[in-house]
Parts: sequence; C-alpha cells; structure tokens
Amino acid sequence: MDLTLLIVEDSAMSRLVAIEGLKTAAALMSLNLTVREAESADMAWALWKNEKIDGVISDLYLDGPVTGVDLVRELLKEAPHLPCAFVTGMTDADNLTKLWQICPVIPKPLQAWFPQQISLLLREM
Repeated sequence: MDLTLLIVEDSAMSRLVAIEGLKTAAALMSLNLTVREAESADMAWALWKNEKIDGVISDLYLDGPVTGVDLVRELLKEAPHLPCAFVTGMTDADNLTKLWQICPVIPKPLQAWFPQQISLLLREM
C-alpha cells in the first residue's frame, strides 16, 4: 500500500526523529510510505492543497500565527476522516483530554517506542 504522511513540526531535530520513526513503522508494516515535511502551518496547508496526503502528524505549537491544533481542525473540516495525531511536550491533563477529542496525542520527546505508537495511526490509513 502506498501512503503519504505529512509531518508538521517547526523543530528540525523533532522532524528528523519523527521521520525515522515513521520509516521504521512503515518497514515493520510492509508499507510504501512517503513522508512530506512542513515546518509551519502555511507550508503544511500548501502541501495539503497540492498533494495527496493520507495522514497528518502535527506539533501543537508551530512558528507563526496558526497552531497545529488550528491546522488539524481546518484539515478535518475538509477531510473529516483524515487520520491525524498531535505530538507535544504538554503535560496538562485537562488540555490533553481536550486534544484527544480531536485526535490522538503522542508525547514528546519521541522515544524508541514511537514506531509502535505511530503504527496505530498508519493502520487507520
């Protein structure tokens, strides 16, 4: 199966870790995965409009005026069944509960078990 996943993360190091985890998860699941990268919501939106994107993983807080939450909400308006996940270092239980109502939350820093976590998202695609 060919899939394209969009990683939206303003930290280059976090993007790199996420991409490596995705590649590992895809290999374990025998998927042909293309990963597209965006460091801002604007860049992500442009990729969304111009390419076939099968799922999104977004940091909550991005450089610029649009947050990851805002971005994902807008994407879900256009594609209500789009598989998505947030990554965050946030630990506030009330806010995390609210985020889970939108899509799953993966804690930062991304750990060695990130491929197993992300495989759940990939199974939805």
